[in-house]
Amino acid sequence: MDIMRTHFLGFMAGLAGLAAMAGTVSATVVIPPRIERGTVAAQVAIEEPVFDRTAAREIARLVMQRLEVAAEPGLLRDGSVQQLDEPLRIELPRGGRFEGAAMAGRIEVEGGGAFRLRFDGAPAGTVLWIAGSDDEGFIRFEPSETAQWGPTTRGSTIYIAADSGEGEVAISGLAQVGTSAATATCLQDVACSAPDDFGGLADATRAIGYIRYVRNGQSYVCTGGLVNDSAGSGTPYFLTARHCISTQEEAASVEVVWDLRSEACGSNRMAKISRSYGAQLLAASADTDVALLELRSIPEGRVFLGLDPRPLAAGTVVHRVSHAAGMSQSYSAGVVEQGGMACVRAPRPQFVYTRQREGAASEGSSGAPLLLPGLYVAGQLLGLCGADPANACASYNLAVDGSLAQSWGLLAPHLAPGSVGKRRAVR
Repeated sequence: MDIMRTHFLGFMAGLAGLAAMAGTVSATVVIPPRIERGTVAAQVAIEEPVFDRTAAREIARLVMQRLEVAAEPGLLRDGSVQQLDEPLRIELPRGGRFEGAAMAGRIEVEGGGAFRLRFDGAPAGTVLWIAGSDDEGFIRFEPSETAQWGPTTRGSTIYIAADSGEGEVAISGLAQVGTSAATATCLQDVACSAPDDFGGLADATRAIGYIRYVRNGQSYVCTGGLVNDSAGSGTPYFLTARHCISTQEEAASVEVVWDLRSEACGSNRMAKISRSYGAQLLAASADTDVALLELRSIPEGRVFLGLDPRPLAAGTVVHRVSHAAGMSQSYSAGVVEQGGMACVRAPRPQFVYTRQREGAASEGSSGAPLLLPGLYVAGQLLGLCGADPANACASYNLAVDGSLAQSWGLLAPHLAPGSVGKRRAVR
């Protein structure tokens, strides 16, 4: 048996030559933009005459330094994180909830781009509305100990409004994140896929989420999927890879983007996305590279995948929906192989090996569920194994998934106490 290299797919291709950026971060007390209509730029323009210019003051200076991509193969970043020397503190409205967002902070970062803010010390019940100057509207966010990093915003100005809470919240860090163009020519848009042996593809797309998270001063992306428990309770259990999320701090930084896919095959238009923030890490094991989270919330229209903890036989056809290359959803399929080459740190039977027959997985696909017909999960993606695992399109590489059969003892107390829950639920 040959021992080959393995390549972890949890991390999106890094920003090509992220330029060093020095920016001034400042906060201004403003009358909040109107949240219900128009683009953010239009909303802000409407309220510009009533900005309280006298309250403007420079709070801190943020320097985004050039950060090199990690040398270990596969550990490629989506962005960099800078901690502020002095937190920015935003006062929340007194007296609790009232009609509409009442107070806003404005943060300017020279150079523009896409950003996430870290919020610390938010009192229970705090509700914020956050938008960038290039966004189409405001995004609701509830900061807490299990949801510390806010939504990704675009533009050089970040607007923050509060409609619930009392006291203050501190902004202690800023992540500059980026996008990546898919480089693998073999990736197959999920909107262009119609496999005869996998009729549940449309439902599968509503169970799969794109994950952005923070680890050790870097921003990364992975994939994961909602899974059902035996009671069909609708609890937002979320399966992904341990090499993506392995600590509670990482789980608290999670932003899950739902429905990130093309509207139709060949279309440049994307479906309307929804987002979730923050999670509790319930279980994780390096033995099968599995991690189970409980998300703080999920949007409507989700699908919960069933679970099949039986070992997979050679020749079993399996399917996958993932965010390959950190882009919109793609589809791939393969056939289980028993025997032959195996990767270091990925022995059988703890891991399942499949040879791709359609589409591919790439950076950003890590954690994507390995699916059987009927929408049952049999594992989650670790990476590619072969002579050139960085080449997603190479036919000689095998996809490697942690086996649900081997993880079941760890996951069953959360998902199916006293029984095997092979069900799915739609809400």
